[in-house]
Amino acid sequence: MSIFSHFSQLQLTQDQESALNGINTFLNNKSDVFILKGYAGTGKTTLAKILAKEYNSITLNGKLGIEALSGRIESHLKSLSLEKKDAIKLIFIDEFDRATTQLQDGLKSFVEDYPSARFI
Repeated sequence: MSIFSHFSQLQLTQDQESALNGINTFLNNKSDVFILKGYAGTGKTTLAKILAKEYNSITLNGKLGIEALSGRIESHLKSLSLEKKDAIKLIFIDEFDRATTQLQDGLKSFVEDYPSARFI
């Protein structure tokens, strides 16, 4: 199922359409990370939750430290079937703007060690 089909009945703004195109590229290429940014209420979390329903996913909060997140991310990446949705394993980290430098550095190893992982 195409990501675009979820929004076919809606009139999207230019920014929302641009974000949707970027996510489509992210999901269909080897990009490891996609960052949604914008003002509150623009649909960032809603869009990420729609993706979470379609792909192997886990939702975490960026306010948590690397100690709290790393074990959950690693378990998630190891546990899911590679058969589902072209083997993409999506990690959605909400409120990532609050992530510490230590958390950001810690996530680099997951990007390097798990080529099927995609962070949004």
